[in-house]
Amino acid sequence: DPMGLSTCVTCGECVQACPTGALYEKSLMDNAGKTRVIQEFDKVVDTLCPFCGVGCQTSVAVKDNRIV
Repeated sequence: DPMGLSTCVTCGECVQACPTGALYEKSLMDNAGKTRVIQEFDKVVDTLCPFCGVGCQTSVAVKDNRIV
């Protein structure tokens, strides 16, 4: 199904579960659709997804004390 017609709720769970690392969060892509190098961030912090009450683990990239 095209993304607009799917049941996707953009929770990011598929990105976290992808065993090959082929899926990336949109914030990790540059304008040309290429993956940014992780070194552009100050650190990566493990946290819980705030989307619903399930408590899925996720990671966020931090640059200048802001989540990017």
